[in-house]
Amino acid sequence: MKGKKITALLTCAFLLATSTFSYVWAGPASGDVTGGADAGMTGGYIESKLDENAPVYEPQIDMYSTVSSSYPRTGDDAIAYLKENYPVVRDQNPYGTCWAFSSMGLAEFGLINKGEANKSIDLSELQLAAFTYNSAADPLGGLSGDYTRYYNDKASENYLMHGGNYEMAMRRLTQWSGAASEADVPYSNASSVLQNGLDDSYAYSKDIAHLQNAYRINIKSQSDDVKKMIQLYGAVGALYTHYYNGENHIKNSYFDSSATVGAGGNHAIMIVGWDDNYSKDNFSGSTKPQSNGAWLVRNSWGSDYMGYFWMSYETKSLRDTAWVFDYDTADNYDNNYQYDGSLKTGIDKYYDQCANVYTVPQKDGVTSETLKAVSLSFMQNANVHYTVKVYTNLADTSKPESGTLSATLDGYTEYAGYYTLPLDDEVILKPGSSYSVVLCTNGTKALECEMSYSEAQDIHDTSTTTYETIASDNSKDKVSFYYGYGRYAVSTYNYRIKAFTTNNKNETPAEQKYTVTFDANGGTVSTASKEVTASAAYGELPTPEREGYTFSGWFTAADGGVQISASSTVELTADQILYAHWTQNPVVEPEKTDAQKVALVKKAVESEFVKTDGSNSISQDAIKKIADAAAASTGVIDVTVTVGEFSKKDATSTSEGSVSASVVITCGDVRDTVTFNKTIAKLPKTDAEKVAEAKAVVSTAIAEIEASNDLAKENVQSAINDALKNAGITDVTAQVGDFKKQAATSKADGSVKAVISLSCGTATDTVNLDKTIAKLPKTDAEKVAEAKVVVEAAISAVDATNELTQANIQKAVDDALKNAGITEPVVTVGELTITAATTADTGRATAVISIKCNNASDSVTFDKVIAKLPAPTPSEPDKPVTPDKPVTPDKPVTPDKPVTPDKPVTPDKPVTPDKPVTPDKAVTPDKPENKDTGIIEYNPQISVGDMKADVSVDEKKLKDTVLNDEQKQAVEAGGKADIRLNMADASKTVTDKDKKLIASVMVKDEQLGMFLDLSVLLTVTDKDGNIITDKELIPQTSTKFSVNVKLADELLLKDSSKVRTYQVIRVHDGKPEIIPSKWDASAGVLTFETDKFSTYAVTYSDVDKETVKDQDKDPESKGDTAGQNNNVSNTNNAGVTAKPVLKTGDDNRLFLMVAIFCFAIVMVIVGVRMLVRKK
Repeated sequence: MKGKKITALLTCAFLLATSTFSYVWAGPASGDVTGGADAGMTGGYIESKLDENAPVYEPQIDMYSTVSSSYPRTGDDAIAYLKENYPVVRDQNPYGTCWAFSSMGLAEFGLINKGEANKSIDLSELQLAAFTYNSAADPLGGLSGDYTRYYNDKASENYLMHGGNYEMAMRRLTQWSGAASEADVPYSNASSVLQNGLDDSYAYSKDIAHLQNAYRINIKSQSDDVKKMIQLYGAVGALYTHYYNGENHIKNSYFDSSATVGAGGNHAIMIVGWDDNYSKDNFSGSTKPQSNGAWLVRNSWGSDYMGYFWMSYETKSLRDTAWVFDYDTADNYDNNYQYDGSLKTGIDKYYDQCANVYTVPQKDGVTSETLKAVSLSFMQNANVHYTVKVYTNLADTSKPESGTLSATLDGYTEYAGYYTLPLDDEVILKPGSSYSVVLCTNGTKALECEMSYSEAQDIHDTSTTTYETIASDNSKDKVSFYYGYGRYAVSTYNYRIKAFTTNNKNETPAEQKYTVTFDANGGTVSTASKEVTASAAYGELPTPEREGYTFSGWFTAADGGVQISASSTVELTADQILYAHWTQNPVVEPEKTDAQKVALVKKAVESEFVKTDGSNSISQDAIKKIADAAAASTGVIDVTVTVGEFSKKDATSTSEGSVSASVVITCGDVRDTVTFNKTIAKLPKTDAEKVAEAKAVVSTAIAEIEASNDLAKENVQSAINDALKNAGITDVTAQVGDFKKQAATSKADGSVKAVISLSCGTATDTVNLDKTIAKLPKTDAEKVAEAKVVVEAAISAVDATNELTQANIQKAVDDALKNAGITEPVVTVGELTITAATTADTGRATAVISIKCNNASDSVTFDKVIAKLPAPTPSEPDKPVTPDKPVTPDKPVTPDKPVTPDKPVTPDKPVTPDKPVTPDKAVTPDKPENKDTGIIEYNPQISVGDMKADVSVDEKKLKDTVLNDEQKQAVEAGGKADIRLNMADASKTVTDKDKKLIASVMVKDEQLGMFLDLSVLLTVTDKDGNIITDKELIPQTSTKFSVNVKLADELLLKDSSKVRTYQVIRVHDGKPEIIPSKWDASAGVLTFETDKFSTYAVTYSDVDKETVKDQDKDPESKGDTAGQNNNVSNTNNAGVTAKPVLKTGDDNRLFLMVAIFCFAIVMVIVGVRMLVRKK
């Protein structure tokens, strides 16, 4: 038993020690934050800045009594109550229209709570979404110039998938565009509406409810206010981010926190109740709310999937704005005077007073309108002190206060929101008159005005616009004004003020009195004026007098007008002036002579002929009747009129006509002639002629259109419209249809085709657009690629010899490019590196050929093996000349005994550095492995910048380790592997981050020598030439291979009094590491093994030789150096060992490791002694 305890003790000690090492040396685990939910429904909500930071309303007194702890019930009873009394949960699938479903749901619940609807109410979400994104003109025309459009054909998704928000819905609904019945615009017609649009008649004529008020309440700070609104209106709207990981299906609940991650999206819902005691334990998962309490939510994903669910009060993603929509039925007002049709809103930061001026239109059967209410919009401000003044019968519409002050309102708003304010005073508005609504916010900068906004695929190209909501230019309309510096001025944008009126039909205001003034119009009248009553008779009217004239009656104009008698009914809206009309008494004149009669009749006939136009229908009889009537008007009865020499040429649509005749006037022996001579105007063109004329214009227009890849249907339509406009053709419709475009490339022409339909009345025709788009000029990249093919072909024909020069390759490349007609790319052969061939071994010639055309560039590597030189054919040599006896040189100068440097540190027999690493004949790479069935080519590319270091690797080992099994099998089956090793000076490319990582493991006084970057690109093809692996960057190999770096002269130690130690530091995947290395002082080569392609640094540190001597003499010091890894002999003087570098990043961890390890050793010793004693 005791032995088992000891064994257990030893095991624990061992585990403790090993776990300590694991903790100290292991880095912190990096966890991924990923979503893993199955695909499901999200909302499609575009978050507005109004969904956050709802301002807090601070009432002067406590508004509400204590709020109950739950509503409408608790738990499942609450859901059952809602299902019984309110409409079934709707289903937005398959579109992102949660915002429209929530907005219409608020209307349905609100009208039910007001007793103005029942459970069967069903309002159209599709109508709201369609006209939110595609506006229609309002009945009064106040929104003329404002428009909103969504272009499905240009966007990546249609507007039903694009999403929306409460602010957009609120703006459109307050314009009275909805709410409409689901029966009129059913959601099932969504696909058809997306394709064909929705008729504008559904925008305003189908509304059955109007949004009167909208409030933003902070649900986090004023939850009791939100609860009161739920009781009052049945629901509030809210926004949250629905994470699928937040669905807690215990009792159908939802909760997310700052730790919740995964798939999801913004979603609009209705909050329809609450329960302060809803248990936090009803939420599953490791993270639960800290307290009880939840909102009851109505969703829009159908009844089967989270139709109603409970959401914790502490849900992190629930935005702090709760939206309250207050609806009334659509029969409360008749007219909505407004100018703000855009969905985008701005705040006037400079002024606190503004005004909108409206003009009352004439409407059939409407004698006047009564102004009932005005609306104000303060969506970003609470507690606004407002003053509203209404001025009627404006004398000058550019001066909003130039009329009669008819009503005043003064008060404070509560929450941030949109308010409809009924007027206390009755204000009558007459058709044709103008009135103003003046708003002052008494120092608060809260005035809202409409703004323009658009979205596009390319913000620099308006033709790619996908969505726009545009505000009209008030600088032209001049109906909205700001007040500053003591005067009103025209605002650029329209202020968000509306006015609501009712129509008054055939009503007579009690005892409406008007003054009638009498103008004798050349005569005299005894009564200057009298008072009359509206809708009553004028009564007795005075009789004026004028010498030589007879009074004809009172009229409403001095010349013409309507006659007014005593029995006429007074239908006035303002005071009136009546004018006397007179008939001159006849004057007895002496008998005229025949000549006078003829002259009088001639003048009358000529006068009538001047008034008469020529036409195809005029005839000789018609001219005779005109002349007879003129003669009769003179009162002369013995004059004869005859018409002769009648001639007529009818006019056509292309040419004018003419008509002429001679009219002879005779009286007794006197006669005279009047000539009737008129031009007959061209006839209007027929529909067919108009279409033909338009066809010619359109044909010319499209002939002038230049076909290009950028040509769009809209461009063609615009060109045709401009051509027709310039030709003065306005009644022919030209529509571009069946537009098809095949873009041109640098290799092939493109085409553009379309059919232009022309119509006028019943006449139609078509014009075909069929144009070729010329080939595009080659891109720089294509030019480079074309040149690369030629260069590769050219260098393939160049033989590699020891005598090959850079100029030889350049000439071969230049000649090939010239023969191919390629002149633009610049092709330069880089430095040629030749390893000369010998009779014993092959050589190699390498160079990098760069190809550049402006910003496009590429390169081709010239890399060829130089064949072995042929062995010389031995000839029978003459007998070797017996040379004179070799000159026995003077005895070689025995140099002064080499300066024995204080007995060079005899380091226990200099550590022969494992024989300098002769780097596997590094520079001369192995020949490509020509197996019977496959080829492996090794293509080193070495560039070490100005340092001129000589770098090589263990080529054979690299080949063996870089290919995986699949790639090796492909090569063995007859394929080919191209291994491109790149070793480059990284001093200019190493990142600051890597520099810091390298510095973190360097010791004091250690210096940076050079940076080196190692990378391998692998390309593998099968025996048929198919690419299996294309230039894959290999991060590391399965086994290590050796790298030999012959250090540049400037990195070698020149000071004989010191000893230099080298180290290699590698940075891979963000971790610095000192790797073992060996230094061959005689060859000047630093060798290390690695299996990773990374950034490397060679560092060095110098110490005095005396210090090294002392370490060698100190046995304890020698013991330390002997314990180092493979860094033995890593100095310039053989036998001197490098100073060890601790591999740790944290002294505290190291201390902890040592302490725990020692503890574990003690425990092991104690355990062993106990076992010994037991035995």
